[in-house]
Amino acid sequence: MKGPLNPCSVCSGRKAGTTEVYVLREGPDTYVFNVDKAKQIVADGRTTTALSEQTITKIVAVNHYASEHLQHVDPLQPGTVAHRFGGLVLLDGIHRAVRCLSEKRAFYVRALSYQESLACVVRQKIASSNPQVIVQRLRRVLESDPLAHAIEAEIECGPEVLKQVRALLTPQERKRLTLRSFPESGGKHFP
Repeated sequence: MKGPLNPCSVCSGRKAGTTEVYVLREGPDTYVFNVDKAKQIVADGRTTTALSEQTITKIVAVNHYASEHLQHVDPLQPGTVAHRFGGLVLLDGIHRAVRCLSEKRAFYVRALSYQESLACVVRQKIASSNPQVIVQRLRRVLESDPLAHAIEAEIECGPEVLKQVRALLTPQERKRLTLRSFPESGGKHFP
């Protein structure tokens, strides 16, 4: 805390007995992740991985953080990342990532597998039946990592939608992408 007259908005916003969530909005889609569950899963002793400065910079650019909270975090503690549409989502650790970036330190994360990432989704509203929207997202993933030769993406859609997605991609894009259809998560959509 900064003091009684000028409290840190992050510290004062945390309440005992509540569940921490992370909300990701991407175009027409919204995902709500249970951060506490994600932290519990990665606390199994798995190894940490250092993110590149370029990756940290991209993550910081699309996340909100409170500068008054930066001095309240331990930059040596790893963050937690989930996988969505072939990309990483930092569920826990944005303030540590910002601090590591500014202090020129390595920032480490523990990664959830795709299945574990799905297990942490509490709610989602996705346009998985719209092949054009899926192709737009896949193209953003390809643009974000132009040097990657092969990117694997499990897409929550049926086989017919996946077939339409492949037809909309260029031959060059299809060479770089390994796409798999993953059944939509029943019961996790917004009403």
